[in-house]
Amino acid sequence: MRKYRVFVENSLINLDKRVVTFDKSLQHYIEQVLRGAQGCKIVVFDGSGKEYITAYDSETKSLVIEDVVSNCIQKSFSISLFQAVPKGTAMDDIIALCSQLGVDQVYPMITARTTVKQVSSNKLLRWQRIALESCKVGGFCSTTEVKEPLFLGDVLALLNEADLVLFLYENGEGNLRNYTPEIQRANHIALVVGPEGGFDPSEVEELSKRAITTSLGTVIFRSRWAASVAVTAIDFIKGLVG
Repeated sequence: MRKYRVFVENSLINLDKRVVTFDKSLQHYIEQVLRGAQGCKIVVFDGSGKEYITAYDSETKSLVIEDVVSNCIQKSFSISLFQAVPKGTAMDDIIALCSQLGVDQVYPMITARTTVKQVSSNKLLRWQRIALESCKVGGFCSTTEVKEPLFLGDVLALLNEADLVLFLYENGEGNLRNYTPEIQRANHIALVVGPEGGFDPSEVEELSKRAITTSLGTVIFRSRWAASVAVTAIDFIKGLVG
């Protein structure tokens, strides 16, 4: 029997009664997307590290908890992505892919050369929904948080919290593979990715003071794909993929 994986807030899980209460999005997913299949197995996760194996009861319209397991992927490290906001819908793809790859936080970043200078609350909510939807696929225990947009000055302060800061720059020396020992040792990695037009020289100077300036090698990637390629490389070095 096929299993489906969904995220549910912990407050909706009642272990005493062995049921998961519906919210509107979960109700729509089960009744419209899954067509309310009787006995359908749904794996519920809440970001706590546990998964709940449930079955849908179409008569009571509830999810009945059958088992509590810890089959999700527990990472020993975290990744914070500081991504300059690209134009169009590219950020949707960036968030979707990086959420599937286990990025813990995404910080949309406004820089001197970003075309986008302001992010509406509706767009931020959409990005957060995309992250939750994409976390179903990757199999990680935790979810990806999409934070409020930041200007570079605020980003520089947050970079101090990471063990390792990797600044992707088209003129960076070497590639991520050159820093395998540093990546393997780090518990909290910050990844900084710029906009289509690159960073302003003054921004490059400030970031270079706080980060390892590197690149993705000889292949040139569009901003839509650069972050996910870098995260995949980090996951490979950390032994999660490959």
